[in-house]
Amino acid sequence: MRKSFFVGLLLSALCLDMFAGTTGNLQGIVTDNNNAPLPGVVITVTSPNLIGKRSAVSDGDGAYRIALLPPGNYEITASLTGFKTHKGNFRVSLDTTTTYDASLEVGGVEEVITVTSSDVIIDSTSTTIGHTYSDDYFEELPTARNINSLINLAPGVTGNDGSGGIIVYGSSGPESNYIIDGQNTTGLEYGLSGKSLNFDFVQEVQVKTGGYEAEFGRSTGAVVNVLTKSGGNQTSGTVFAYYRDADFYADAKEPEYGSTFLGNNEQDYGFTLGGYFIKDKLWYFVALNPNSYEAERSFQPYNTFRSGKYKNNDDLLTSAFKLTYNINENNNLVFNVLGDPRETEARQSNGDAASDRVTDTGGYNFQLKYTSVLSDSLILDLQVGQHNEEQVDKPLSAASYGTAVIGSPRAGVSYQAGGLGFYQDQQMKRDSIKANLEGFFGTHNAKFGIDYEDNKFDSLRSYGDNGFYVQLFGANSAGLFSRARIVRSYAEINAEGEIVRMLSEGLNAVTHTVNTAFFLQDNWEVTPRLMVKAGIRYEIQDIQDDNGNSAIKLDTNWAPRLGITYDVVGNGKSKLYASYGKFYESVPLDINNRAFGHETLGLYWRWDISSFPDEQRTVAGFDPSFMIGADGQPNTAHPNYLPGYEFASGGITPVADNLKGQGLDEILAGFEYEFKPNWSAGIKYIDKGIFDVIEDVSFDGGHTYIIANPGRDIEFTWGGNYDIHPLNGQGESIIRNGEEFVIRPGDHVVISADESGFNKPKRDFTGFELSLKRAFSNNYSFNVYYLWSELKGDYIGLYLPFYGQTDPNITATYDVPTTLVNGVGKLGNDHEHNLKIDGFYRFDMGLSFGGVFNYLTGSPISAYAAAGNIPLGGYGEYHLLQRGSAGRLPDQTTIDLKVAYDWRIAGKYSLNLYLDVFNLFDEQVATSVIESFTQGGDYDEQVIPISGVTNADGSARFSNVDELRTYIESLGNIQLNDAYGEVLTYSSPRYYRFGVKFSF
Repeated sequence: MRKSFFVGLLLSALCLDMFAGTTGNLQGIVTDNNNAPLPGVVITVTSPNLIGKRSAVSDGDGAYRIALLPPGNYEITASLTGFKTHKGNFRVSLDTTTTYDASLEVGGVEEVITVTSSDVIIDSTSTTIGHTYSDDYFEELPTARNINSLINLAPGVTGNDGSGGIIVYGSSGPESNYIIDGQNTTGLEYGLSGKSLNFDFVQEVQVKTGGYEAEFGRSTGAVVNVLTKSGGNQTSGTVFAYYRDADFYADAKEPEYGSTFLGNNEQDYGFTLGGYFIKDKLWYFVALNPNSYEAERSFQPYNTFRSGKYKNNDDLLTSAFKLTYNINENNNLVFNVLGDPRETEARQSNGDAASDRVTDTGGYNFQLKYTSVLSDSLILDLQVGQHNEEQVDKPLSAASYGTAVIGSPRAGVSYQAGGLGFYQDQQMKRDSIKANLEGFFGTHNAKFGIDYEDNKFDSLRSYGDNGFYVQLFGANSAGLFSRARIVRSYAEINAEGEIVRMLSEGLNAVTHTVNTAFFLQDNWEVTPRLMVKAGIRYEIQDIQDDNGNSAIKLDTNWAPRLGITYDVVGNGKSKLYASYGKFYESVPLDINNRAFGHETLGLYWRWDISSFPDEQRTVAGFDPSFMIGADGQPNTAHPNYLPGYEFASGGITPVADNLKGQGLDEILAGFEYEFKPNWSAGIKYIDKGIFDVIEDVSFDGGHTYIIANPGRDIEFTWGGNYDIHPLNGQGESIIRNGEEFVIRPGDHVVISADESGFNKPKRDFTGFELSLKRAFSNNYSFNVYYLWSELKGDYIGLYLPFYGQTDPNITATYDVPTTLVNGVGKLGNDHEHNLKIDGFYRFDMGLSFGGVFNYLTGSPISAYAAAGNIPLGGYGEYHLLQRGSAGRLPDQTTIDLKVAYDWRIAGKYSLNLYLDVFNLFDEQVATSVIESFTQGGDYDEQVIPISGVTNADGSARFSNVDELRTYIESLGNIQLNDAYGEVLTYSSPRYYRFGVKFSF
């Protein structure tokens, strides 16, 4: 019977998708006055969020269980002939199990005993850590009114990195997974949040930061699980508006370089409406929220090329539509649509008006979900969905897409002029199919699930007019450039590596990644106090090129999960727990597009402009016309042309035969105790460490790249048309059998980790976290989290701050071995102390106060060499001191405040007035500084030798900036960067926001 049912489930999964993490469960034991279990008790639960009612009957041990309950507040009734009827209340949260035990007194069933119970704030059956926020809590807090701002409140989340993603216990921004109503909405290109959603559409947000079961995967960071609102048996809704303008902002500190955010002029308004077409049968929910704001910025560039104040408009239209159909008590169908089309203007601080652009992003989600209670012990969930995104760049003004002139002054800030420069037209789509089956067999709660995703990336990329753009580089201390070059990207290359033609219309690539996953997990209640949780997840990633061929096949990603919980006190109010898990990254589609989309890295022509008049050696004064001949091609006959620099690279990037998936191991242990009603305290230990990394590596000085696992032997067949001369970590030829090792076309080779010069990547997070929680009662509620942690290693993650590069798995981190010099140390996302407090107090008169406090230790600072001063390759992270040892940024302390008044007009009608104050005390501190310690020049200038900044054992030679400065000055012609340590960005100033909401 079980075998045939599982076969049927597998067939069903070919057309429908799994319902993951959108409900909660209820369990408990019913006893009499003598604490003896009562079988045959009828348990019935009702809620405004539940269509109809749900019932169960207690078994011989008095135990009962009701699954698939939508999150919300419930009433429970327990009745048995010969006993008084018991009535009470409880709350269900996302993907958690609530325990409600009932005691019945002898008497007539018509007699009712009503019990007022406190919320159960400990799920004694779960090892998952993180936090769940319901709408009645987060609406009381000062936040940016979107789910991304709420995520930052969760313990272990220490802000956002430059990718825009959240940092979770040391994991970088693109490593988390985002789920809305059971559907994967993670961004396809970079692995960031792929859907904008405001609070008014959301019922509950669960941020899983660790310890989650095998049902959840495709993440080495957090799993963000969001449930949107549904209709009900009563018509209800809201009309809301929020407003702020630039006058509501305090004066912002202006950095010496970079840009200053001066404020927003924002109009944020909309409505929600929920109700029923047929009571207890067909519900609806609809919402619309146009949001328009104008962002003001002040530019402070390295020269006067483009300074002053500018405004960018950003228009976002979020929408939601949901139908919930109750086929019968045991079968439910949900259809859901979410939209977030967006149009954003971007005026470039590093370019003239011709480079300004408007970008269309966002898209629509569609999903259909079916849930069926097959029997008292079997539940089936099915779902099909589609997630859509786009990114389309267009000129903001009437300027053409024409030639761009780009400069690179000191400290790595570039300028461009003369056209839009690089632009994209990208359409992305994820079709998903999932299914799971949950069964209850005695003391076992088992779940099996499968899911399938076809991720499509249709990308057009181009540079300027006819594919040209121009770079200026080699600036001196006066900001005058010495070199100019044309870079012409996107050539079509044949099988022999020869350029067939330039693609003036750009490069179009259509690629796919097919993801498949299976999981099996079991929660075994060994005793009423001891729970053992075991599971296994198997993930397959088929990463394809633009010809539909499999470029990477990751089919060994087995992820075991093991956990244990023990109720020390034995009353469901304590939990001693531990867990181990292996988690794999889901590689975003950026790698398909760039490594397997036949991208050409560039074709270069270079000229010496050091003898040009000074006014022509600046970005504003440079005229590139001499670089183009009468035939429209680069003018190689010009007397200042520097021959021998032409270089083209492209096609499909080779992949190591023995490539393993990227992932981390996690160990958790903790204790949590509800020491009085509504109060709990806890302590936990978190340990996370990377076991493998996927990156493009080069072992011939940045000429040839291969997708591999740094620190592992690299086995591959060379399919190029030229010889590779591999170098070791010291930049010397690899010698085998007394001769230089050369890889020739068609050779199948193995290069050992020692030969390549790349060490095994390290990223080790260790933390201890204390918590104090107070569930809502007597008008107030709050959460307190304190985290002490350290993050050490040489691998920061899928986002590379050194370049501001969001290119997951193909960053410049392992392009050349110099990235590893002095590379092991405090990583940029290391924050030793983090204290978070959030909560609110609600007065009976309708007035309420909510607040958020956050203290965070500043990030470590490093000292890098500029590009022209780097040995063994002209670029990369070259640490002159041990990573993260040049000090820290200032600590950040912010306090946000919300004041609200709820005016009950009459009956169910109310008017809410809001005032939010962000950064109450206007604490503006540096959030980034210039870390380039030297100024680079052309690639033939003197480099800083590895032996000069390291000891014989490979450790860092200098312990501080002063020692390093003395050494650099002794080299003679390496110029120090006077801007080192100057502030690039400050935290946002204090600002206000007003809001009003009419509810009915």
